[in-house]
Amino acid sequence: MSSKSVLSSLRSLGTVALAVGALALPPAAPPAHADGCRFVLGFATLHDLLPRVVGQCVDDEQHNPANGDGLQHTTGMVGAGGLLVWRKADNRTAFTDGYRTWVNGPTGLEYRLNTQRFAWEANPDGLPVVPDAHVGASQFVQSGPRLRLVDTTLGYVQGPLTFQLAGGGFRAGETVTLRGSYTPAYLVGGARHTCAAEALGPLQVTADSRGGFTASLQAAESFHTGGAFTISATGASSGASTSVSGGAEAVQVNALPASCGA
Repeated sequence: MSSKSVLSSLRSLGTVALAVGALALPPAAPPAHADGCRFVLGFATLHDLLPRVVGQCVDDEQHNPANGDGLQHTTGMVGAGGLLVWRKADNRTAFTDGYRTWVNGPTGLEYRLNTQRFAWEANPDGLPVVPDAHVGASQFVQSGPRLRLVDTTLGYVQGPLTFQLAGGGFRAGETVTLRGSYTPAYLVGGARHTCAAEALGPLQVTADSRGGFTASLQAAESFHTGGAFTISATGASSGASTSVSGGAEAVQVNALPASCGA
């Protein structure tokens, strides 16, 4: 996503305060790392969880005098800009790129669109609640398997297409197989084109002593503007299985990539 796209998205969110706190807009030009600034406390934790997404600091943490929220601008992914926010109202730390928000919530790191809310978040505007398949353990039977999307580069047009995942509820030490599919979508001349599905995985990971794991699935596609995905996780010894699905809207491109049969 270009810095222009991110800024446009940021400006269109008149109620961003409900998404991540009171949002101060990033600079009009792509932000540059500022010497001497640093991440501390919850912002340092979130940066360490999402270093590529958050990027480098642009300034030090400041506070909104109106509501007490902590704010810190960052370079974001590919220099497009972003904002870290500590929400005083619920003591949660979040990061937004103007379109998506990552929140360090009650079940760990979770991800949603800025036009959505998690079931546990305040939602006075009645925005759509993230479906169960996209949220963390709080939306599942705790004894059962669960899989959630923590991060993805889907929608950023260029670069490796990756899906960062976290799972839980599996048998300790068992092998968990991740596999799925990604169906690319592009807009050319205003017309939407859906290409042949591409396989994701299989990738095998080992559940830790608590039955959890983190993993990264990468697709061969390196030019991607949107589309839909589904990823499943299946335990080898327990037979437990769960899945997560989602997608991103296609954006305009000049021509279809060769991989789409152009």
